[in-house]
Amino acid sequence: MLTALSEADRRLIADNGTYCEVPIGSRLWSPFEDRKQVYFPLSGLLSITLERESSLTEVAIIGTDGFCGGHALCEGVVLPFTALVQISPLHAWSMSAELLRTLTIRSMTLQQALLRYTFDLIVQISETAYANARQTVEQRTARWLLLCCDRLERDSIDVTHDLLAMMVAAQRTGVTAAIHLLEEKGAIRSRRGTVIMRDRAVLEGIAGAGYSRPRAAFDYGSSADAE
Repeated sequence: MLTALSEADRRLIADNGTYCEVPIGSRLWSPFEDRKQVYFPLSGLLSITLERESSLTEVAIIGTDGFCGGHALCEGVVLPFTALVQISPLHAWSMSAELLRTLTIRSMTLQQALLRYTFDLIVQISETAYANARQTVEQRTARWLLLCCDRLERDSIDVTHDLLAMMVAAQRTGVTAAIHLLEEKGAIRSRRGTVIMRDRAVLEGIAGAGYSRPRAAFDYGSSADAE
């Protein structure tokens, strides 16, 4: 998201934010916690999850494409989500929600960029719900790998089958079978703890609209911000 902002808006974030490094496994907030901090990722990945009966289900992924904690911009708003640092450590600019509110008053273009990304995130959450309800484990796995690679800006992901199963709301055995199918189709190569994307076009074809629609929303937002 930061790279899509104007130079003036990027400077506002960098000059007023505090650089932070957050290790894998850390929670930025827990369900219904009244946190007042906002994060703009420079690298790394955040998994937004719902927790029920000691199990987690991922509903969205946030990386360099966006920002985390936008709900804190509205006084008194809390969410049922957990924000977890997954796959890669988080490097980000962090600031209080109160300070960010002040910056959005100073810059209408920054305000519009934040609102646009919020709608992009709604699209992603909606498509995740549809994918988990209607798509096969193979399709959900392909979709998740693409979303992560986009946000990490690389073609490989360090992930175990256990974690991947949790992220795509599936059993581990189903994810293992899906990985084998994707390998057979030449879409990926899997090594112990690492998945490497070999053919993006094949992976996108398998993932279908569950990936292409959130991607289209993000591409539209990025080009609009750059203008």
